[in-house]
Amino acid sequence: MNLLEEKEYYIAYFDILGYKDFFAHASKKQMQDIVSMIYDGISGIKNYLNRFRDFSFMSILENIEVKFIGFSDNFTFAMQVGEGRHEIYRLLAFLSIIADIQRNFILNYGVLVRGGIVKSTAYINENTIQGKGIIEAVSLEYEAIYPQINISTLIYSDIHQLHFLTYEELEYGGLLQKKINEGLELTLDEQKFMVDARDRYMEELLALTWKDNILMRSNDERPFLNYMYNLDVISYCLNQSIPFNEILNLLQKFMPNISFQILENGYIESLIQVHKSVLINKIKRYGSYADVNINNASDLCEREKIIKKYIWLWAYHNKVCELYGLPKYQVQIILGIDLRVMKSTISFNDSEG
Repeated sequence: MNLLEEKEYYIAYFDILGYKDFFAHASKKQMQDIVSMIYDGISGIKNYLNRFRDFSFMSILENIEVKFIGFSDNFTFAMQVGEGRHEIYRLLAFLSIIADIQRNFILNYGVLVRGGIVKSTAYINENTIQGKGIIEAVSLEYEAIYPQINISTLIYSDIHQLHFLTYEELEYGGLLQKKINEGLELTLDEQKFMVDARDRYMEELLALTWKDNILMRSNDERPFLNYMYNLDVISYCLNQSIPFNEILNLLQKFMPNISFQILENGYIESLIQVHKSVLINKIKRYGSYADVNINNASDLCEREKIIKKYIWLWAYHNKVCELYGLPKYQVQIILGIDLRVMKSTISFNDSEG
C-alpha cells in the first residue's frame, strides 16, 4: 500500500449556498452540466493562456494541473505549489480557474457559493484530500459571512510583493534615468541593465494588473476573489508599449501599492449584463417575507440571511460596474423594513423592477 506524501498546495474549498433548494428542482441534465462546467473552468484558463505561448512565461502551461474532489454541496480544488521563477502566474491562474467556476455557477444556474483559498500542506490523491490545508480552507470558508471566496493572509502576502524586480533595482534604475534626462551617456553595463529591467518590468506589470483584477477587499478589509474579473487582462498587458522612463515612474510609485486600471471591453460588459439579470431575479424572489410564515422563527431567520446575501451581491455588482466604467448597468434598490417582523427587505424602484 502506497502511503500519501505530504506536499504544499494551493487549496480552494467552497460550498453551494441554497444547495437543497437548487438540487430539489435541478434536472438530470443540469446536474450533468454542472460537472462539465467545472472541468470546463479548469481547462478554460489553460486554453486562454495558450494564446500567449510565444511569451517565455507561458511555460507555466505545462504545470497547471488541478485536482478536483466533490462531495454533496462541497467542492475542493488543489494545485501543488511550484518553485519556478513564474510561480506567481501559476497562482494567479489557479485563482482565475476558481473565479471562473464561481462565476459560471451564478451566471448559468443562479447559484451562490462561499469558500476559502489557502496555501498549505495536505495529503492528496485522486479521491482523497486530508491534512492541515483542507482544515484551514474549510475554516476560512466558515468565516465568510457573504457569498464570497476569501483569500488567506499567506496568499495575499505572496501576491502583494515585487516578483521580478527588487527595490534596489528600482532605485538604481531611477539613477540611470536621471543620467539620461541630464544628457549623460550610459556605460555598456548600464545600458544592459536598462534593457533587462524593461523586460522584467513587463512581467511585473502583468502580475500586478492580473492581481488587481482578480482580488477585491470587502468592507471588513478581507481579500476575496473577484469572480467578475476581466479575462482580457493578459492581452491588455502584453500589448502595452511604454517608454522606459514611464515604466520607472510607475514602479517607483508602486512601493508597494500601485494599481493599474483595465479598460472595459465587450466581453466583461456582456457578463455584467447577465449578472444584473440574475441579481434582479433573485431579489424579486427572495427580497421580502411575503411568502414566509412569519410565525416560524426558523423560516424568518433563514430568509433574513438570504436577504443579507443579496444585499451584499447588489453592492458587489455595483462595485464591479464602477471598476470597469459601466455605471449604466448598476442597480438601484430600495432598502426597507417589514414592520411585522422588524427585519430588512430589499426591492426595486419602477425603473429596475
